[in-house]
Amino acid sequence: MRLREMYGGPDTEKAAAASVDYLETRSDVDSKRIGMMAVSLGGYYAPRAAAFEKRFKCAIAWERSGTLEKGLPRGWPAREGRSPFPIGPIN
Repeated sequence: MRLREMYGGPDTEKAAAASVDYLETRSDVDSKRIGMMAVSLGGYYAPRAAAFEKRFKCAIAWERSGTLEKGLPRGWPAREGRSPFPIGPIN
């Protein structure tokens, strides 16, 4: 969001509900098994959205990737020494 100058609000359940609405229209999705996973600021957004949007069956929140400055956890792929989370162009 930051790299694209987009702004988020505290009511993430609105966007999450729209995502679930869409997923429920797809024949290749089991609407009784929809969950979400998020990293960094998503660690706030995902649990909040799942708390207010009851159609989510699970939510996973990972801590911010800044903790990776001390080194990647064992088994994680290195991406040229940077965070393994591709967030956009790195200058």
